[in-house]
Amino acid sequence: MYRRLLVGGTVSLVLVASLGPRALAAGLPATPPVRTYEPVVLSGSQFPDWSAGPEVTARAPGMPTNYPTGDAQALAPGPMRSDCYQAHPQPDVNGWVDPDHGDHSCYQSSQLPARTVPGRTAVDTGSLRGYRWDGSRFVQIPFQVDTKWVHYLSNNASGFAFYSGIDQETTYTFDREGFRFTTNRPFDPANPSIVCWSQPAGGRPAAPDPNPGLIDTDEMAFMARDAGTAAPRNARPPHGIVEARRVTIIDPITGAQTFVYVMRSGREHDGSYTVGPAFTAANSPYVRYQRDANADLFGFSQSSYSDYGNAPKGPVCNPDGTPAIGRGFRRDATGAVVLDPSTFVQRRPLDGATVTTPRYRFRYDGRWLMDGLQVSPGDTGLASGDYGPSIVDRWKARAFQQSPGGQTPCCGYEEEQTNWGGSSQLLGEKAGPVRVIRETWGADSATNATRTEVFYAEEVDYLSDLRVHPIPPLDGIYVQRDMAAGRVTHYYNPYLPAGAPVDGLNDEAYGNFHAHVGPDGVAVDSQDRAGDTVRSANGGKPLAVGSPNDGSCGSECIHGDFDVSDTTFSGPPGLLQWEEVDGPAGALVERWTVHQATAGGVAEALVTQPYYRDDSCFDDGTGADPGPKLRLRSSQEPSTWGYDPVTGVPASPAPPGAPTVYQRRCWNHHADGSPYNLKATLKYDPGKPAEAPDPPPDPSFSPQGDIRYYQGDIGTHGLHLTLVGDSDNAQLTVPVDEIDSQQTQVVLHGNQGNVGEQYGRAFDRPLIVVVAPPAPGGSRTGAGSRSAPGGAVPASPAAAAAAGGGGPPSSARAGLPPSGRPARGAPASALAMAMSAMASAGGLGLALAVLFWGALAVRRRRAGAGRGP
Repeated sequence: MYRRLLVGGTVSLVLVASLGPRALAAGLPATPPVRTYEPVVLSGSQFPDWSAGPEVTARAPGMPTNYPTGDAQALAPGPMRSDCYQAHPQPDVNGWVDPDHGDHSCYQSSQLPARTVPGRTAVDTGSLRGYRWDGSRFVQIPFQVDTKWVHYLSNNASGFAFYSGIDQETTYTFDREGFRFTTNRPFDPANPSIVCWSQPAGGRPAAPDPNPGLIDTDEMAFMARDAGTAAPRNARPPHGIVEARRVTIIDPITGAQTFVYVMRSGREHDGSYTVGPAFTAANSPYVRYQRDANADLFGFSQSSYSDYGNAPKGPVCNPDGTPAIGRGFRRDATGAVVLDPSTFVQRRPLDGATVTTPRYRFRYDGRWLMDGLQVSPGDTGLASGDYGPSIVDRWKARAFQQSPGGQTPCCGYEEEQTNWGGSSQLLGEKAGPVRVIRETWGADSATNATRTEVFYAEEVDYLSDLRVHPIPPLDGIYVQRDMAAGRVTHYYNPYLPAGAPVDGLNDEAYGNFHAHVGPDGVAVDSQDRAGDTVRSANGGKPLAVGSPNDGSCGSECIHGDFDVSDTTFSGPPGLLQWEEVDGPAGALVERWTVHQATAGGVAEALVTQPYYRDDSCFDDGTGADPGPKLRLRSSQEPSTWGYDPVTGVPASPAPPGAPTVYQRRCWNHHADGSPYNLKATLKYDPGKPAEAPDPPPDPSFSPQGDIRYYQGDIGTHGLHLTLVGDSDNAQLTVPVDEIDSQQTQVVLHGNQGNVGEQYGRAFDRPLIVVVAPPAPGGSRTGAGSRSAPGGAVPASPAAAAAAGGGGPPSSARAGLPPSGRPARGAPASALAMAMSAMASAGGLGLALAVLFWGALAVRRRRAGAGRGP
């Protein structure tokens, strides 16, 4: 996790107790964030006497590899040879021999003899439980331990592996790692499709944690709402608890404190835990994860750049489970289905899945296909399934071009469905009582790029580690969420406090360009208010010199759709503020942060711009709303629809003999492309009759979707990286220049109005969390001990200081999340606010003491960071 909590030491607790809520809030904005939805994520580094410390790993850079050119791995010296390389690959269960020597997506090992520094003993992560004090006793709360360690990723079979090499990824111990599912059972003539059901190579569905106990990067998660009051000093721990630590959660705005107790269970003689977890993934009150019935089925999966990602080959089936004739199967002379190795294709499991919480239902139709988010109006989704219509069309990604049909100096047009879905693997899935984690690996030439989603009861975190070669301007990378027409109706950000209507009619002043430059001429058009003005003054035509024609000009031309952020709409570039989309079916408040591993991140931030487009006539090449995109990756979309004269089923293009041929159109537009005259929009003309908006599209209108409409952008918002320098870590196996980002998304009920300040500012003012260090005499006790929890769980911040807990933060890397990336907020800023408040209250002496401890803490943190992996 990149973000979560500001970690402080006991000094912070003393400050809170001394200052009180008013002083603590001095200098902070008046609108306090809503905290009820927030999770709390602790790291092992906050439990220094329980943790074995930081991991210490290393891996030599690999040999640049491109198997179609030659077997470089055969010539590589031992330390540079892939652990996954097979010098002489043998036929697999289907008779296929891998020309890439088995060197597909896999983990490379650390080449150091140990993963942690000797001398520290770690507690068993399986023994940890979470409790709150309910006023009379300790009761368990949903509490999840996710071990997290350094992985080294590689896919030397990919067509861009020569550039990507091996990359370090600090991620989780998963329940299931989809990239391992590359084999199948032997062919059975009585059941030919059995070869389409994936199984893990070697029989192991996931790699075990290589660390025997708690380490600094391991995470413990619970919901802030589950915290309680402080337990009295004489509180007796539950039977079977051998040790405990108190966790204090402090709201930096109000000064309010709540408490959770992390406790360690003893073991019985048979090795089982005396105290088992009360909550698991199976009975979680917060989140559930379910793979589709056909999620393990092999389907054809290949990027339009055929060798990017380059999965192993074999037979595949159709989504209904029937053998796909011509893709690994054929019929023999008797009509029986048999294997056909000559038509084996790249294949991957379908990997469809659904995440459900009481608040929302989230849909995966593939690794990069996130195309459903439904909200329960009464937060009873887990019990009753009363989720409303989806408020999103899908999550989308673009590289090099916004839409198909253009011509740019570099590369082509990449999108989330064909390209990234066809070149990726599912790195891992993990479900627990507090959160679900799912990580995808690979995106065309970004061989080792990863994207992780972390699902909580009312929040989703989207984490991206972008590792890719340089990408020149025209037109960079887009990451965006396309909303559902009629399901969301307003868009807000700090620069639009009154909001903008989401109606498919472009409200931006400028920035949505279509340009053409070539020997045949130059043209510039703009699908925004500036473009409307230019065309109005130019006889309805765009500005043009010569006779520019996209269709007749080849590679010597540059043309396409390009975007520049409208600063009057989205604010200055590089300042990524909260965004909100709201409507009758649900609302989302979202916040981005972007971080680069080097000082070049400042320059990278300047070319990272907000992206917004509400234009139902803009076809970006994928999606199903308002209408379906019928010809993926094509600028030539069917323009008609009609009813089949035999079946009566509507279809597009209009079937031959259709009684009436209808024109497909943009939502909220006439068939000639002119927008409706809608009130409360910037395009409204009071001199003309007002028109009513179209109803929300009906995806069940036909088997293809609502073919009355074209696919278009509805309240589409996200990020645009206008260019990228190298972010693939320059062939090194440690992060040196990768671009990492996080989007935090809060899912709310519909018709909220502008609530961005309440839900979009928690990132700026994170909760402060302090783990109480052991007090003198608080050593570990034997199983069944009835001492106060840990002998070191003081009842108040003042008691913590009196017990000897004063001093610098207990974490060696306090203020940094396990990945070492900046946390939400920084200890120095919290310290400065506290000192300012104290100084105004006359507490100069204590302020100087805090300054001393703060300086020492920063020094130790820097030293600790230097010892990291």
